[in-house]
Amino acid sequence: MRLNFDRKIIFLLITVFAALLLRILYMAQFADSPLFGIPLGADVQEYDKWAREIFSGRILWVEPQIHAPLYPFFLAALYSLFKMDYLYVRLFQSMISFLAFIPLYFILSKMRREDENRKDFIPEIFILLAALYTPLIYYQAELVSESLLLPLICLSVYFIYKAEKNIKNRDGILFFMTAGILVGLAAITHPLSLFFIFFEIVYLVAKSFGKYLGGNEAPPSPVEGFASSNPSSGPNKRCCEKLLLFKTPLIFAIAVFVIIAPVCVYNSCILGKVEFIQKNGGFNFYLGNNPDANGLCYLRPGPEWDKAHLEAGKNAAEKGISKDRLFINESFKYIAEHPFKWIKTLILKDFYVWNFREFPAGADMPEIRYFTGIQKYTAWFGGILLVLALAGLIRGISCVEFMKKYRHFLILAFSFWLAQIIFVTSGRYRLPMYPAFFIFAAYMVTVFYSRPEILKNTAILFIAALIVFVPFPSIDREKENAEAASVLGEAFAMSENNGRAMEYLQKAISGPVKWSRNYNLMGTLFMKSGSYEDAVRMFKKAVETDREDPLAYMNIAILYSEKNNREKAEAYFKKAFAKNPDSPELLYNYARFIFRNGKSSEACEMLKKCLKLDPANRKALNNIGVIYLLRGNSREAEIYLLKAHRLEPFNPDILTNLAAAYYSAGNYTEGNKYISKALEIDPNCKRALLLKGQNPAL
Repeated sequence: MRLNFDRKIIFLLITVFAALLLRILYMAQFADSPLFGIPLGADVQEYDKWAREIFSGRILWVEPQIHAPLYPFFLAALYSLFKMDYLYVRLFQSMISFLAFIPLYFILSKMRREDENRKDFIPEIFILLAALYTPLIYYQAELVSESLLLPLICLSVYFIYKAEKNIKNRDGILFFMTAGILVGLAAITHPLSLFFIFFEIVYLVAKSFGKYLGGNEAPPSPVEGFASSNPSSGPNKRCCEKLLLFKTPLIFAIAVFVIIAPVCVYNSCILGKVEFIQKNGGFNFYLGNNPDANGLCYLRPGPEWDKAHLEAGKNAAEKGISKDRLFINESFKYIAEHPFKWIKTLILKDFYVWNFREFPAGADMPEIRYFTGIQKYTAWFGGILLVLALAGLIRGISCVEFMKKYRHFLILAFSFWLAQIIFVTSGRYRLPMYPAFFIFAAYMVTVFYSRPEILKNTAILFIAALIVFVPFPSIDREKENAEAASVLGEAFAMSENNGRAMEYLQKAISGPVKWSRNYNLMGTLFMKSGSYEDAVRMFKKAVETDREDPLAYMNIAILYSEKNNREKAEAYFKKAFAKNPDSPELLYNYARFIFRNGKSSEACEMLKKCLKLDPANRKALNNIGVIYLLRGNSREAEIYLLKAHRLEPFNPDILTNLAAAYYSAGNYTEGNKYISKALEIDPNCKRALLLKGQNPAL
């Protein structure tokens, strides 16, 4: 199976083509899901919202976020490049994530050439797994930070190997710097990368320290900036030469610091106190280290999540500390009072990292993850890979050659393994370990082929299989299914598929967790169909479920507004504002209410306030544009409508409004262009047809 250069390139091209084909097939199946073009659910929705804000013009965030910032900027760039078309965004992201494995393929091929006497097809198995491993394809296409984190990690490992190969020349310095920059970018994509950074620096320092103590190896040539052109002679010269051995970890660490520091400084400035890459780190630690912790992300956004944060916020305010500090204090209190229970949880997490199940960490519950046939019918692939990978690791750590060749993959695997043991385990959080998984699995297959020690290898595989398949964490499947049904129900509702939306929302409210949002969504569906009594019943259920939810009161107000009962509508809007005066959704709907009552100026101001809180609110942008259009201010209308159009380029109503703005300004060429686009998308768009009929030029 060893390939010469020409055959190796042909093999690689075929593999890339297969990877692209499989991802296109996955996209074709995924396109049937309402979540394909309507990103909803924990994390996904937040990344999409932040990216839209950047895309709409708010470059810098106004307060520290619960997510690291780089991925939203990357996603916003994709939105701009592909004009908000989720098919191309997801496909491009998926292919970039795969292509980052190719440099590692060449590194592995070079390692093989240095050891010509061994039968080794690790590079081919590695790249085939990267191309065809279907559970990975799911994550690569999702709008989550790990889809960017993985290629950054792959490239950083590649440049670390390149740097070590060229350590005696200037290229080595450049490669170490590049590796530091890439892994620094990984840290501001997902802070768990800091574990990898820490252990890489420890390794580089230890390696340099070994050379310093040994003193037998000739030091590298002086590099400008690190040694003078005429170093002093004698002991001082020898000392300088030895100290030069530490330049590699220093360069690597400085490059990392240069990337991370601006984010930390900016967060600290806007918060007024020291803040790191993202907030909520204290809660993330608490999630895996508290009396109720089960090793997984057992608590996700919802009623319990809100309750935990609300109580923590009140207690933190009473004690005069931050909420993150309170969560950390609570965790250490639990550890001190229940050390054996805590150690048991750590051991469980140690095993869960290798579990064949893809534990959820957001909107990736099984019902959502296995929506497509490709994912559903290849779920078994994960168990096989993890058994081979763990067996390869067990087999390899007793081999010096393995430890030496794959040292950085080992650092990668153990650093993210440790990170999940300290915090929580999930399918997403172990994603950066996949380059190492593929290496270890390929090594195990190679061991079988080249050194068939059947008894030993079988025993190792048996032990690995026990670790992968036997541990069974406490998982509330009913709760997970209800959560997934809620997300899918909302997505179907937003895509105007009310029948499917009602079907999924009925599943959600019959589950063990009662969420006010599900009753709100069902009430809205009833209201759209004219079933006002059922709508009122659902909204009242929402209020009973969560009396602090402003949206329940807002929806009752909207219902009374629809029935032209202004007095009751106003009363319920006031109740909603009493619960949360800064809700963009509430501000938008109240603006619509007062606009219908003839208060266009007040409505416009309310919509602008909504935009300050949510700059990517397409509905608010469109409505402000319409208000300016009605006032005869076509120039201002055009500004807001163009922003709305950027966010939803295929919305015929926005295109029609834009056409009206251009006609009002006398620009018939642009107006005709937009009215034609609107009718291409929806040939039956009544407003577009009416506007077209009024324009004799069309």
